[in-house]
Amino acid sequence: MTRREDITQAVSTYLTDHFPHADIAVKIDGLTASTVFTIIEDGVARHVEIPKRVLEDAGVSLPNAIREQRLAEQIRGLPPNGIVRIGVDGLEKVS
Repeated sequence: MTRREDITQAVSTYLTDHFPHADIAVKIDGLTASTVFTIIEDGVARHVEIPKRVLEDAGVSLPNAIREQRLAEQIRGLPPNGIVRIGVDGLEKVS
């Protein structure tokens, strides 16, 4: 598997574990090549974006960073259609 596939699988597993009743979709943004996860729980959509540069940076241990920074809590704290971006320096609420 490629690094992108490994990370996508790890994040998908994390989200499924933390949002067991949610619908989770994954797509690659055609303009930015970022991977975007959409979590729909109780009719409310929230998003997680992983930029291409993070997916390709072998120096970032993303699965560990996600657990340590409590991604699930950040997602739950988002407004409807809000976005959390996973960057090299941590999590960033975009909206």
